[in-house]
Amino acid sequence: MPGIPGGRMNPRQLKAAMKRMGIETEEIAGVEEIVIRTATKEYVFK
Repeated sequence: MPGIPGGRMNPRQLKAAMKRMGIETEEIAGVEEIVIRTATKEYVFK
């Protein structure tokens, strides 16, 4: 993908790349924390 070897991608490039891969995102207002739990670990993003 363009931009990756040199470092960061700009938001427009990232959105286009995600669309090509079939990844959809949706912004959720007011989120303060995301928790992902697996069988052995918990990942917390604040």
